[in-house]
Amino acid sequence: MLTLASLAGLMMFRWPLLVRVEPQSMQHAPDAPFIFMGILPLLIIVIAELSEGGMDAKALAMLGVLSATNAALRPLGAGTAGIETVFFMLVLAGRVFGAGFGFTLGCTSLFASALLTAGVGPWLPFQMLCSA
Repeated sequence: MLTLASLAGLMMFRWPLLVRVEPQSMQHAPDAPFIFMGILPLLIIVIAELSEGGMDAKALAMLGVLSATNAALRPLGAGTAGIETVFFMLVLAGRVFGAGFGFTLGCTSLFASALLTAGVGPWLPFQMLCSA
């Protein structure tokens, strides 16, 4: 399931390279809500798959704590000297807890961060998929 979700995200990023697109003033304003609605069921399915494989209350609590920490660190990092603290934590958590946990953490931390920093816009679903 994680592979299918990753492939769907990859195709969402690559479709402009395969299809001729006319320039518009708001590139992803019409389709971003639909992509966001597509990400949420994938995220729920990945969480369900993780729960069958051993995601217990401790792992869920760790997911919440790491998502909140990532959301708080995002405005502080701002890519200073080419280092982004959000992705540093995502890579480490994905390595320690597994790919499914890293996928879920990427989606939830970017979503929480966008809510905290008023960064909700047509770019949010793509940021969530990229970090996942």
